[in-house]
Amino acid sequence: MQFTQGKDFKNELLATAGTTLVYADPDDSLLGIGMSMNDRDVCDEERWRGGNILGSVLTEIRNELLSRIMVGGSISVYSSCIAVMSVVVSLWCD
Repeated sequence: MQFTQGKDFKNELLATAGTTLVYADPDDSLLGIGMSMNDRDVCDEERWRGGNILGSVLTEIRNELLSRIMVGGSISVYSSCIAVMSVVVSLWCD
């Protein structure tokens, strides 16, 4: 899917610029951080119980999209990323 076709998703993803994208799922320590978004340690990366692969991939996609916007290009992403965006948390931690 082209981000030019999914403007809502693109805008939501771009709005997270400057934050850490985290997949907060207590049951997924591979794709997520292995803890709930309500966990008191969710902002402490050293205490995460998982690899946050999904959050990292979405962060890379966002950064690539931002860089391509600067030069007028486009970027593609698998449509499955859209389905998981609603469970990815953008953290503003001190």
